[in-house]
Amino acid sequence: FPQCSLLNLLVAGLNFSGVVTTNYETTYEHTFAKVQKKTLNVIPVKIAKDSKNWLLKLNGCVSVHDTIVATRKDTLRYMEGNAALAGIVQAKLLTSHMLFIGFSLDDNTFHQVIDSVSKATVNEVRCIGTTVQPFHNLYSGELWSPLIECTAMTEAPKDTMISERMQMESFRKIEIFMDLLFLQSVAFNTEYILDHRFNEILDPKELIHLSQKS
Repeated sequence: FPQCSLLNLLVAGLNFSGVVTTNYETTYEHTFAKVQKKTLNVIPVKIAKDSKNWLLKLNGCVSVHDTIVATRKDTLRYMEGNAALAGIVQAKLLTSHMLFIGFSLDDNTFHQVIDSVSKATVNEVRCIGTTVQPFHNLYSGELWSPLIECTAMTEAPKDTMISERMQMESFRKIEIFMDLLFLQSVAFNTEYILDHRFNEILDPKELIHLSQKS
């Protein structure tokens, strides 16, 4: 496996149809390829028409330097030059419930996208996403409510600074939460029954029955 975090492995393992990231690096796509053994659409740098899974790199990718959004000028002109990319995120937010993992919500590009979604739903204020944060932040919860529900793994201390150990423990709780989500997502998954990679655990009678079904 490439150098990656446990969180990357868990997200790749969940096999979401679509993932949006503000990161520039290519860790997730390499991890997905290793975990799922499938082709991944990387928008806007690598479009694979035969793939059902996609990764949208909202702020560009290091593999194509011209796509990177880094300066204030890039951010201000984002909606003008990247309307198609923003439209994908807008559509997902309007039609589904988005889960934010490892994202502080403090990204200017995302702010422009969420503002357009907020304007489009002015007559129907509802929750369109959930963010999992390491520490409870009262201001963040009030700022994004009711559009985004903020769920914290740990209550932030009121009288002391957040120590490195506390940070590590909170991030570990997020990994445990994602592991539980992964477990529940496959609890009733029976796709492996028809997967040839599991033929070795079947007896001869089961193999014959399987070949007749296929």
